[in-house]
Amino acid sequence: MNGMDLGQWLRLVDVIIEVVDARLPATGRGVEVRHLLARSRRGHLLVLNKADLAEPEKTRAWMEHWRAGGLLSASASAVRGEGIRNCRRLVMEAAASRPKKWQRAPRAMVVGLPNVGKSSLLNRLIGRSVVRVGRRPGITRGVQWVRIAPGLELLDTPGLLGAGGVDGERRLRLSAVGILPQNEADSWETARWLLSLLPGERVDVYGAEMASPLATPEDRLAALARKRGFLGPGGIPDTSRAARLLVEDFSRGRLGPLTLELPGDGRGEAEDRERV
Repeated sequence: MNGMDLGQWLRLVDVIIEVVDARLPATGRGVEVRHLLARSRRGHLLVLNKADLAEPEKTRAWMEHWRAGGLLSASASAVRGEGIRNCRRLVMEAAASRPKKWQRAPRAMVVGLPNVGKSSLLNRLIGRSVVRVGRRPGITRGVQWVRIAPGLELLDTPGLLGAGGVDGERRLRLSAVGILPQNEADSWETARWLLSLLPGERVDVYGAEMASPLATPEDRLAALARKRGFLGPGGIPDTSRAARLLVEDFSRGRLGPLTLELPGDGRGEAEDRERV
């Protein structure tokens, strides 16, 4: 579903549930989604999903930042089932402002970039599995209407990601959390970038050499390759394979919680200029 199709569906709903990865609250929102929301004049709930993979105090800082701007937000972990009841309550709260003359049940729409857990969150809100879930970005296909008691209808949509502007550090951030698949991003550069952010104790699960503050990113990836037996001809460490492993482990939360940007730190994509 592209931006034009999404705009057509927005006319049928009362509330937009925008789902983002809690580790990437600003960059992970997507330009198309924000522009459509700004024009839609619908109720809006921003859900920071995968909150179990982010740092709690930084998630709270983001929610306070958006609350100050009048944006309704909530944190959740669809995988663990945490924060779901609060999300359901806030969706109904956001729908309460719709015209009273409408006799139909409130309708909501789930939007966001690929692989932020939209379908998993929707299944939790409904209380049963009705939407296909997978880790590959864009696994949700087509459009599906579903219903939850007391009569809230939900529309699930594929994630949105514009082709423009996905470069530089933004590309690294999106790749690190799995929004961009690794076969479409430079795993080597993403791994080097992550190693510059991850504290040494986070990567000591790979061995002491990985955690050494004196080791370069290249040295660390070579050590990881040797430890895992990722060796090429002549026993040369396959650092590309090691880089892919590191990015995958971070994306899945195996290296502990880490939030990649904070309000006003300059890393988020103009979060203050593009509030909705």
